[in-house]
Amino acid sequence: MSRTNTTVHKPPAAANAPRAARAPKTSASSVTSAAPAAPVAEAPRRPGRPRRAHPADVTDGTYQSADRMLAVLELFTDERPWLRVGDVAVRIGVSDSTASRLLARLEARGFVERQHDTGFYALGPRVLTLAGVAMNHSEIRRAALQEMHRLVYALGLGVNLAVLRDGAVFYLGNLDGRRAPRHYTLLGRRYPLHATALGKVLLAWRSAEEVEALVAAPDGRLTRYTANTVGGVRQLQACLDAVRQRGYATECEELAMGRACVAAPVRNRRGAIVAALSISGPVRAVNLPHRETELAAAAADAAMHISERLGFVMAPLAVRPPLAAAATAPPVGDATELFHEDEAPLPDWLAGSRENR
Repeated sequence: MSRTNTTVHKPPAAANAPRAARAPKTSASSVTSAAPAAPVAEAPRRPGRPRRAHPADVTDGTYQSADRMLAVLELFTDERPWLRVGDVAVRIGVSDSTASRLLARLEARGFVERQHDTGFYALGPRVLTLAGVAMNHSEIRRAALQEMHRLVYALGLGVNLAVLRDGAVFYLGNLDGRRAPRHYTLLGRRYPLHATALGKVLLAWRSAEEVEALVAAPDGRLTRYTANTVGGVRQLQACLDAVRQRGYATECEELAMGRACVAAPVRNRRGAIVAALSISGPVRAVNLPHRETELAAAAADAAMHISERLGFVMAPLAVRPPLAAAATAPPVGDATELFHEDEAPLPDWLAGSRENR
C-alpha cells in the first residue's frame, strides 16, 4: 500500500493579521447611506445686536428696488407735489409698468397716496409721521422751541432755526408771527448760504477755503437771486468779516423781494456754531434802518439761551445792546418783554423761569 505525500502550505504572515487592522473598504453606497453630521450650533447673539445680512441674502435686485423707491420719493418737491406714473417713469429711467409697481408698493405702505379721479400721486401720511419723529428728537430744535415762541409772542415776526446741511441752509424750525404770516412752512427746506442771514452766520466762523468750497462756482461767482444778492466770493468774505465783528448777520431782499431778516449764532458745549436763529418778516415790519439794533439784541439773547441749553457756558453780559425806543416798536409788543418779564408777563404756557435755563 503506497502512502501519498501531502504538502501543507502555510499562509503568509499578512494573511494571519486580524480583520480589524485592515483598512475598511468604502463605497458610494456606504457614503450615501451614512447618517448626516449634526449641525453646528450658532453662538448666541448679544441682546440688541442686529445680525449682519449675509451677502447671499441680499441681491443686487433688492438694492436696486430700494434705490428706485427712494428715488421716487425724492421726486416730490414744492414745485412738483403731484406726479403721474409716466412722470415717475421718465425721471428715474424705468418703464411705465415698473414705475406703477414702485408706486403701488409705496402706496401700500402709506408713503404716497393716489388721487383716484385724476391718477396723480402725492406724498402720503407715513412721510409726515417720520418727519415728526425726526423733528421731535432733534436736540437743537427741542432746545430752541421755547425761545422761538417767546420771540414770536413778543415781536409778532417770524422766527426760524436752521443748520448747515449738504452745502445749504436746512430749516429745523419755523414759527410765524402775526406781522409775518405765511401760507406754507419752511420746515425741511434748503436755501442758499450766501443769500440769507442764517447762511452768513453759519459761514462766518469758517475758514476762507471752507467758505469758497461751500458756496462758490468754479469761476468764483455766486448765484444772484435779486439785485441785492452778493455776487462774488470776495464781497461775501467782506460781509462775513462784518458778521464776526458784530456777532450777527442781516439780510434785506437778497433772496426774495419784500423780505428782511436778522440772525445770530447758536453754539454747542464746545463753543462751535451748530445752528443759527433768525427773526424775519416783511421789509416794512422788520424795518432794519430803525430796528436793527433791537432785533439783533433779541436774536442774540435768544440764541445765547439756546446755546446754554446745549451746554455752552458763557459769561453774562454786563451791558446788553440798547433796545429801540418804545415809539418805534411794533404795536403787537416790545422786544423789552424778552428781558423784563415782570413788566410784561407772558402767558402761562410760554412763561418759564430764567433760573431753569
